[in-house]
Amino acid sequence: MELKNAHRHVRIALFTDWIEGPYHLSLISGIKAEAERYNADVYIFVGGCIDSPELQQSQRNIIYQFISRDCIDGMIIISGSIGRYTRYEVMSTFLSQYSEYPRVCIAQEFPSIPSVIPENKKGMKELMTHLIKDHNYRNIAFIGGPEENQEAMERLDGYKETLLECGLTFNPSLVTCGQFISQSGTLGVREFIDNRHVVFDALVCVSDETASGAYKELIDRGINIPRDIAVTGFDNHEFYKYLTPSLSTVRQPLGEIGKKAVELVFSLIQGKDVPLRNYLPTEFIKRESCGCSLEENNNMYNKVCGLQKGEPEKRIRGIDTSLIPEKTHDNDFRLMCEHIQNEIKMKIASAYCYETDIITFQEVEYLMDTFLRHVEKNESVQLKRILDPFFLRWSGCNLEPTYWLIIFLECKTSLLSLTQISGGQQKIEELFRLIHYFMMEYIDRNHGEYRLYVEREIISFRYFAEMMMIETKIENIFNLLRQDFSFVGIKSLYILKYTKIIPDDLGNTMVELLFAYKNNEQIVINRDNQFYKANKLISEDLFITENGHSLSIIEPLFIGNDHYGFALFNVSIHSDLLGEIMQRTFLIAVVRITLFIHQLQNQSGQLQNRADELAAANKLMNMSLLERDKARMEIQKLNDELEGRVKQRTAELHKANNELKNTLAELRMTQNELIQSEKMAALGGLVAGISHEINTPIGITLTSSTYLEDITNELYMLYMSEKLTRRDMENYLANALESARLIKEHTLRATELIGSFKKVVVDQSGEERRHFIVREYIDDILVSLGPKLKQVKHKITVSCPKDLWLYSYPGTFSIIITHLIFNSIFHAFAAGEAGSIILDIHVHENTLVFIYSDNGKGIDKKHIDKIFNPFFTTVRNEGRIGLGLHIVYNLVTRTLKGKIECTSKIREGTKFVITFPMD
Repeated sequence: MELKNAHRHVRIALFTDWIEGPYHLSLISGIKAEAERYNADVYIFVGGCIDSPELQQSQRNIIYQFISRDCIDGMIIISGSIGRYTRYEVMSTFLSQYSEYPRVCIAQEFPSIPSVIPENKKGMKELMTHLIKDHNYRNIAFIGGPEENQEAMERLDGYKETLLECGLTFNPSLVTCGQFISQSGTLGVREFIDNRHVVFDALVCVSDETASGAYKELIDRGINIPRDIAVTGFDNHEFYKYLTPSLSTVRQPLGEIGKKAVELVFSLIQGKDVPLRNYLPTEFIKRESCGCSLEENNNMYNKVCGLQKGEPEKRIRGIDTSLIPEKTHDNDFRLMCEHIQNEIKMKIASAYCYETDIITFQEVEYLMDTFLRHVEKNESVQLKRILDPFFLRWSGCNLEPTYWLIIFLECKTSLLSLTQISGGQQKIEELFRLIHYFMMEYIDRNHGEYRLYVEREIISFRYFAEMMMIETKIENIFNLLRQDFSFVGIKSLYILKYTKIIPDDLGNTMVELLFAYKNNEQIVINRDNQFYKANKLISEDLFITENGHSLSIIEPLFIGNDHYGFALFNVSIHSDLLGEIMQRTFLIAVVRITLFIHQLQNQSGQLQNRADELAAANKLMNMSLLERDKARMEIQKLNDELEGRVKQRTAELHKANNELKNTLAELRMTQNELIQSEKMAALGGLVAGISHEINTPIGITLTSSTYLEDITNELYMLYMSEKLTRRDMENYLANALESARLIKEHTLRATELIGSFKKVVVDQSGEERRHFIVREYIDDILVSLGPKLKQVKHKITVSCPKDLWLYSYPGTFSIIITHLIFNSIFHAFAAGEAGSIILDIHVHENTLVFIYSDNGKGIDKKHIDKIFNPFFTTVRNEGRIGLGLHIVYNLVTRTLKGKIECTSKIREGTKFVITFPMD
């Protein structure tokens, strides 16, 4: 398949600093959905923040320059995000270079540029009014955003104005500035309490992420939220409603903002006039952190039937199904079902922040009629058959199990209001306990299927990553990419590198196409299609898919601090956006490894050329010496000429030798970088394994806590209605104790796993020396390696004093043990074999002696002297790169200032003796 032009859709460029995180995910989801409606292609330029203090962001800014009018029809700029670090005037100058494009900004206002803006001030004033008037808070602190950021200033203005409108005095000492990040919340709390010593009863944060940092700092100080200090956020990101207590916040309509931006830019492309300022409403979301507790509506029937307080309760009918009239004539019944549907939609829409038709009126009517009949006839087997299709459909809508409960609880509340026969309420309670059991059974089954899916995906990704790590030929790497794109989910990929960057004329910077993959086929790169102008890439139709529109991501690539090129890839418009982000993260890592090896090969080629030149120079010198021996009579005549030639050749040789030394130094540096890559790959495998292990206890804890909350609410309703019986109380206590046991048991399990993992990962990520107990730390390492060790049958024995303290580098100690254990697993034992590994640690004359041994197949004598060499392995055909023991050797000798020796005999095992000073 060769590259070719095709008829294209409208093209919209999206400028953003990043695409991970709830803010960006929500915006891009809206942009993606609306672009599909307009049949437009979206190209995401991931170029970092302007003037960012972080190098990895600022160096990405170059990608904003590679765009031209003939390849893009319109632009959407998330200016509030990419301009968070810079002044308003600088951002205006940046936008002015795109004045010829139809442009729309998000979250910031600029002259003559249409913008979509949430009503930040109005939302903040609604939040502040609630805190002051509903909760009577008077000393309200505020952690804001950057002083140059419009959104941050609007939220601060809303805070100030509400204080004045409510008759309170603005106190500057209760306000501090920061960024829209969690660290700002932590630092803000410390500033108020430790430095300013101010007293406040409520804390308003400029964003949800800032509030999360404040949460942690307040809780670490033993301050109760909201009893001691109420806390609120802004944005209503999905993640933060799960904080404890749940976060009160202001909802930004991010999805609607993205949709509105596409609508505006499409109108501009068509030459239509659009309003410069487009404000979208925000909404205050009350949760627990401000001091509110949401109550279930216990008067649904009265609302539907219009009963006033004090009127006698009119029952629609009893449980007897013979009294159920035809639905078409039963107006009260229809009103009740309509109300149930509206209540369900309202609660689910509030939780998801968008409108949803997850359940229809006919389904509500059918469920209510079915429940009434089953309460009387107790047809539990038939009930399961009826419920299964509902579970299947709701699961397909990605509806969380919590909201399945909303649906059933609304039906249950209605049934309780309909019951007038003796024992009816007890039958309803039993019915819904049975429904809850069926629901948990279905969730558990789906959870098992999901775990199987995740395990398969992890195995696939791990195999792919290992193959990438051991392969050194660029053509083989490209073949691996092509073969495995089907499971990565990438529809198209193009890797391009700069031939030369022209700083003063970026528009003419050329790039070379190294690899192209499109619609499940590798594209044959002809010489005519190999070179492009960087700002014309989209106009070359590289991105256009054969069917439908596309969502494409343009990612800058670097080797160290040097600009290298681009990765351009296309993802399906119908795939899950979070999955796309995971694909992108994995893909960019693979591409960077590819480029790194490509550069390494280029350096090796240059080294070979220098060596050839040196050999040629030596050959010429030898020929000159032979000629002198054969022509003694001509030496005197040619002496002057020969001396000049010798000096010239010597100078050339000296220059070639210097270049060779420099190239060798670069090669060593490259080798060290590859070793570092191997360490990070091992850490990545550890993360994947531990996340898999933690998934189960956390899932069980969430389900149990939700169930405990539900039965507690039911008990409270019975108590308030004075219908609580001894049996109700006994059932509640039994279920509550079991739920508490499950929560405690699985929370402790998750805490243990996270604690062990955190110790090991933090130590592996840094090189600080600290005191630690050796035996406890080894146990933590083995826990973190649990997912890998469960796959083999080997017995690991640790012999170490329990009170042995060591002041050293625990991260280095962890990496050494990890690589030695993996070396035994991969090399010492055959598949399925059960072996023995022993770790013997003791102290001798202020020296720590670490003896590691296994009873595996041993190492051939001729290989013993080579095992610590870089890239030495006897099983390269099995996917091993040969860096593990080399890393161990460097850590022992350089970091720990110690020694390592290896002895081995065939079929008797291998032993490593490591010694290093205790201090």
